[in-house]
Amino acid sequence: MKKRIFLHILFINVLISGTLLSYGQKTQSLQVGIIPYVSNNRFCSGSLEWFPLEAAVSGGVEPYDYQWTFSWNTDTLRTQSINIRPDTTGEVKLKVTDSSQPVSRKEVKYNIYETIINADFTFNNDSACAQTIVKFTSTASGGTPNYNYYWNFGDGYASNVKDPEHEFIASGCTGETNFNLRMRVSDADGCYIDVYKPITVKNKPFLNFEDTENPYSPFKHCPEIMIDPTFDIVLANRSQDVSCITSYKIDWGDGNVQNNATFPIRHTYTEAGAFKLVITAENSSGCDLVWTQYVYNQSSPAVGIESFGGTEGCSPIEFTFGLVGYENNSIGTTYTWDFGDGSPPVVWNYDDPFIKDYITHVYENTSCTGEYSPGYFTTFVTVANGCDTKTASVDKIRVWSTPSASIDDGDVTIDTICTNETIQLINNSVIGYYGTNCS
Repeated sequence: MKKRIFLHILFINVLISGTLLSYGQKTQSLQVGIIPYVSNNRFCSGSLEWFPLEAAVSGGVEPYDYQWTFSWNTDTLRTQSINIRPDTTGEVKLKVTDSSQPVSRKEVKYNIYETIINADFTFNNDSACAQTIVKFTSTASGGTPNYNYYWNFGDGYASNVKDPEHEFIASGCTGETNFNLRMRVSDADGCYIDVYKPITVKNKPFLNFEDTENPYSPFKHCPEIMIDPTFDIVLANRSQDVSCITSYKIDWGDGNVQNNATFPIRHTYTEAGAFKLVITAENSSGCDLVWTQYVYNQSSPAVGIESFGGTEGCSPIEFTFGLVGYENNSIGTTYTWDFGDGSPPVVWNYDDPFIKDYITHVYENTSCTGEYSPGYFTTFVTVANGCDTKTASVDKIRVWSTPSASIDDGDVTIDTICTNETIQLINNSVIGYYGTNCS
């Protein structure tokens, strides 16, 4: 009797042990995640990019059952890895069921976003005459700023500025020409949108004239020193669709005007300067016909710069610079001063240096700090006319700063304190800079 009882107890222990072992195998819970094999969870509108996704599963009891569903359609996929092409913003759901009894299930989500750029543009002077300046104005939103712009005007010309201006050439005496415009706006992630619009342009004769006397330097006479200002040009008419033009008027820009001109035609400039040559054509197209060209009869500009006294000191400090070598420059020459410290440039016209050929500038800030200086300032003067542009400079302009002592008593609100009482003082002093190394 005692022996039978022992056997029953042993059997129960074995069952209990077996049950404990079975439950021990399920102590790790089911864990589910989604691994995206893309750089981010966004795609460009209209691009239909592929998104490879993989279920990452651990725990539970294998084998696993996978169930992928999508907010943008009714498809269901049952593989561990999938490759999808969403066409809109949406949600991916992954439900994983293991083989345990009872079963365990986990559901996770992955969001995909469509990057949508909104863009449009407007323009003026639709249906205007050819060669009228058309100004384009763009707007953009969405996506990831900053935006890049590309314009195709439909006539072989393009631009990459935000709000360009353009002239359309449509030669003819009657009728209109249509051009197809395209603006592409792209964002920082490479997504883009194209906007298309037409523009209508009234045809008119295309005016064009050549200086056949000076084929290698048309409309320019640029000696190093102007000894003899005599300069001849010969205009040849290269215009298109001239059948509706009845007459030409030439304003040579030097006080001389030629009515009912015929081509080729010669003209002699006898004074140095920059002259605005304007040709007006009477015609029956209904559009004004005006052609403009500057004629430069100038010496190639010369310039030099010198400093008066030293170019080192503590701010604020005043330095004076002189302009040299300008005496033989021609009428129409300009001079632009840049002092290198971020202050606005100063522009002189042709006559200014003959009145006062030096300039004084006050440096308010140190050259040891700031975005405009590598430890010193450089002053530039740029001379320009229709023939050339040249620059002279003075560098190593060192402007130091004196230290400034300042102590703040913080929150102390009384003037008298007791012996051994502690107060907090804050040092707000500003260090100074001195020497070639700004130490």
